Amino acid sequence: MIDARSLSSHPPRALAAAGLLLAALAAVPGAAHAQIPGYQYVSPLPNSRMIRIWNDVIIRKGPVIRASTVSPNKIEVVGSSSGTHSGLFEVSDDRRTLVFTPETPYFPGETVSVTLQSGIQTLKGSALPTFSYDFFVSPAPTSVQASRRFDSFASELPVLAAGAAPLRSGDHAPAQTSCDLPSAYPPVTLLDSNEPEGGEVFFAPWTIAGFPFNASGDLLIVDNRGNPIFWRRLSTQRPFDFMLLRDGRLVFIGSDHAFIMDSSYAYVDSFTTGNGYPLDMHEFQLLTNGHVLLMSYDPQPVRMDSIVPGGRADAVVEGLVVQELDRARRVVFQWRSWDYMQITDVASLGVSLTDSVVDYVHGNAIELDHDGNLLISSRHLNEITKINRTTGDIIWRMGLNAKQNQFTFVNDTRGFSHQHDIRRLPNGHLTLFDNGNYLNPPYSRALEFDVDEAARTATLAWSFETAPETFGGFMGNVQRRASGGTMIGWGGNGSTNFRLTDLNADGTPAFELGLPPLVYSYRAYRFPWRTNRLVTSGVLDFGLVPALGVPITLPLTVTNGSRTPVTIDCVTATHPAFSVEAALPVTLDPGASTVLVVAFNPNYQGAWNERLYVRSMNDSELVAAAVDLKATTNPVNAVGGDRTASFAFHEVRPNPAGARATFVFDLPRAARVTLEIFSPSGRRVRTVYSGVRAAGRHELPWNAAGLPRGVYLARLTAGELVAARKFVRMD
Repeated sequence: MIDARSLSSHPPRALAAAGLLLAALAAVPGAAHAQIPGYQYVSPLPNSRMIRIWNDVIIRKGPVIRASTVSPNKIEVVGSSSGTHSGLFEVSDDRRTLVFTPETPYFPGETVSVTLQSGIQTLKGSALPTFSYDFFVSPAPTSVQASRRFDSFASELPVLAAGAAPLRSGDHAPAQTSCDLPSAYPPVTLLDSNEPEGGEVFFAPWTIAGFPFNASGDLLIVDNRGNPIFWRRLSTQRPFDFMLLRDGRLVFIGSDHAFIMDSSYAYVDSFTTGNGYPLDMHEFQLLTNGHVLLMSYDPQPVRMDSIVPGGRADAVVEGLVVQELDRARRVVFQWRSWDYMQITDVASLGVSLTDSVVDYVHGNAIELDHDGNLLISSRHLNEITKINRTTGDIIWRMGLNAKQNQFTFVNDTRGFSHQHDIRRLPNGHLTLFDNGNYLNPPYSRALEFDVDEAARTATLAWSFETAPETFGGFMGNVQRRASGGTMIGWGGNGSTNFRLTDLNADGTPAFELGLPPLVYSYRAYRFPWRTNRLVTSGVLDFGLVPALGVPITLPLTVTNGSRTPVTIDCVTATHPAFSVEAALPVTLDPGASTVLVVAFNPNYQGAWNERLYVRSMNDSELVAAAVDLKATTNPVNAVGGDRTASFAFHEVRPNPAGARATFVFDLPRAARVTLEIFSPSGRRVRTVYSGVRAAGRHELPWNAAGLPRGVYLARLTAGELVAARKFVRMD
């Protein structure tokens, strides 16, 4: 072992050479990486290597600190080349953690000595013991970081075939009406909506145009009909993990910050990693105490020729860094794979230790466990790791296909591979998205494990895969909700069909959305959501309507609850029987309201459940307030007497329909019949039949070949009689 203090008198050139050797040795954690006796946590660890030039010093003994006894002269931080460092020395908001933040950077390759002086006391009057230790600064962190910023998602994406061209977001049919969606709106396809539970669907589609460093994408919230509630085109940020936070705000992770938005979609805050580490886009977690969890990828020079045969002397190895920031954005906990994992722990067949760049961990999720410790998912280790949030020590490592697995797996001989999105459920189980890379055959699954941490067993309690199987080779997530429903984001699957599937509590599919080829979303969620940008009652109930062809109206108040003006550009409904006549656009100042008159002119009998959308939109953003429209038309008086008694439009057979479907209807008398197919947005896509039919029952077979998968409305018109049936078109 190299004596840390023996380097303190060496000149900078010698220090740099020694630093390269230390970088190679850092691949093998050892006893030198133990905490200081009597202290819960110190960072950097004693004798730790590859430390960034701006790294804070974090000290935690455990008891509450008397803040008045803490001052900068109580700590001495001295670089062997950079000399004594002044800086802030403060107590974090937990009142237990001390953080020293240097005012100037350390020098690359030098040794830094940390000495805690006497005089700091706990709230009960006990003195913190003094100590001294050394850590070693990375020999070349600035040059490595300046020469390349590691794009952790680029390493997950498949190599594009020559000439492959992704579908641009503007590849739409030309606008038809003033309420059509903007041309840049992403091509999202509703594939199935079979009475899913309430809430809206959150995701952030982006294309690999400009692969791999494209910096654009979309934030998107859609409802159960696949219609937008919110959309924003980002031209300088590639968005990931768009979701609702526990405090009611929204967040997405961009290229260098996690951006926070309020309920009006205004940017109100942002976060990034500390200690000189660049933010990685995989994870952002807001804790109940206001702290946040983030991760970073840490490229460091490592002499891989001293670790594996054929390794490169000039290799760059990507480490994983997990950080917890307090409310003042101080790093109060930092965990580095360099200190606890070996580079040779890599389990991915897609990673070679002889390459010039070695991404051996590839963390992609952090979860605060029920006991206050942390769970992380590492794609290239095929491993879920539990980390002690107090000390930083590894508690356990789990993964049937991981090299350091400590668990016995029950009911699952396949194991997970290249997994994402580890989450702890209220019942103690763990969920994750198993990408399934390099397994035979390769396909992806949503998994739930009953984990006995004491016995080190993981029992497969639930799984879901599609038939035929879907393979999402990168990205993906599993969101289990309190209702028991589950949202699955299939990540980078090569299918032109669904990219997300929402399941009922019994595991049956309730909702699916599709994206075109080469357009992906990192994760997908369902959350209850209402904006304050456009506020409405949310429901208009017309009650029992006694007659067809006689319009009735109800007022709808729309309020701007945000702090900036908002312009209502259009109002549209899912059925033409509902309409609004208003002089649009109209601009509402903050707090102002307007009243729209909604007219209902029914043209068929039965129960009505439609939606109205009040929209504010431009070329790069859309905000909508959705209003549920409810009514019941009287079947006896709808067209006079009992003439409609035998008029019926029966369920489409089969439903879901394949390449062929059959429409069945009853006529009370001869009439000219028209049968049309409409998309969920109300656009007519096919006319199945138009002609005269006699009274009685009729069956119309139909060849649906060429009609894309999705949800459709079949509308039957027979004279003055109109009825509709929803059906799903499946391959």
